[in-house]
Amino acid sequence: MVGAHRGTRGRLVRMVVPRVHLTNFRVRGIYQPAVRRELTGEWKEWGTLRQWESREEAEEVVVRWALDATVQAGVRQPPRRVDFFHGVRLLRAGESEYAIREVMSPAVSLGLGVVFRDRQEVDAVAELRELLDTIEAGGAANWARNPLWPVVRAVAGKVVSLLSR
Repeated sequence: MVGAHRGTRGRLVRMVVPRVHLTNFRVRGIYQPAVRRELTGEWKEWGTLRQWESREEAEEVVVRWALDATVQAGVRQPPRRVDFFHGVRLLRAGESEYAIREVMSPAVSLGLGVVFRDRQEVDAVAELRELLDTIEAGGAANWARNPLWPVVRAVAGKVVSLLSR
């Protein structure tokens, strides 16, 4: 991030800020040479930072970041919630290996306010986990061919809707 230093008028500073603390993402052109120098200059730790190749690429990232900002608001563990959310999205899309591990992870607490905002989210996630447990207990090696898989995807869609509101 580049911005005006609090204590000095006109001086720009660069800093790394976790995205969880940022909002209102948008793509804008850079017209001030000083801002451009700060954004494209080398950093000791990372070298030269990568710039987006096109406006379209930047706008795709902004859409993803805005969704993440909506998803992570109002909980004590925003990064874990975002990871969980993307795991459920993959599950809804039919991906299974990583997604199932993410959804079933014991590190994701069903306590209110930690990763989930309300009882409705917790109940939907519990329903999804029960379905996945049922499939696993059945010994189905190929998840996508299990007769319950369409139900899992439908419940995952419900969870995605709840987490992204």
